[in-house]
Amino acid sequence: MPFWTFAVRSIVEAMAHKKSKQAILISVFVLIMFLILVKVLVGNHVQDMTDKRYEYAVSQFIDFRSYGPQENKFPSAAFFDPEGKKVTIETYKGGYVLLNFWATWCPACVKELPSLQKLSRTFAEKKYPVKVIALSLDREKTGADLVDFLIKYDIEPFALYHDREKTVSLSYPIGGMPTTFLVDPNGYIRYEFLGEADWMNYALIDMLSENFENYATQQKLQNSP
Repeated sequence: MPFWTFAVRSIVEAMAHKKSKQAILISVFVLIMFLILVKVLVGNHVQDMTDKRYEYAVSQFIDFRSYGPQENKFPSAAFFDPEGKKVTIETYKGGYVLLNFWATWCPACVKELPSLQKLSRTFAEKKYPVKVIALSLDREKTGADLVDFLIKYDIEPFALYHDREKTVSLSYPIGGMPTTFLVDPNGYIRYEFLGEADWMNYALIDMLSENFENYATQQKLQNSP
């Protein structure tokens, strides 16, 4: 007999035989916990299917690595936002972060920034739970230098984040430039993209979008009565 059928029958029998309120409450609690477990397992299965659907297509035009849940946590090293305030990945906990590492001396980094900017606008229009951040690793540049540089290329402030104290690059050494991470709402790396990307490629957009949409669906399921 399926567990959920057994739980429901137990509740009905408890009520029919006028068992104690405590026994009925225990049966109801067990049923609720089982339903929550089913929701979580279904959500994880959907996520796995999403990954397999798009990863091959994306791998045809950019090198990337995927990580399992809670496999590779991004360090809580501080960097500076466009206003000059110290922030960490935990600052944006509760939503995804697409974290791009770039530098003014890296031609490939500068070349991909316009498509990353378009992607940021696309996600904002769709109200996805994601923050797009381009983090400069320039050692000799000030915040004012970065502003002047980005004005030249008509790039928005999403690229004005700065690892000027080098705490991030020392905590998580980057093998090449540019490198981009998709960090999940719990601070774990989901994807690591290596090299220049066309961020408006349909396969890449679909893969990222499915992650956000599945997360939103799981949140609704977990918060539903």
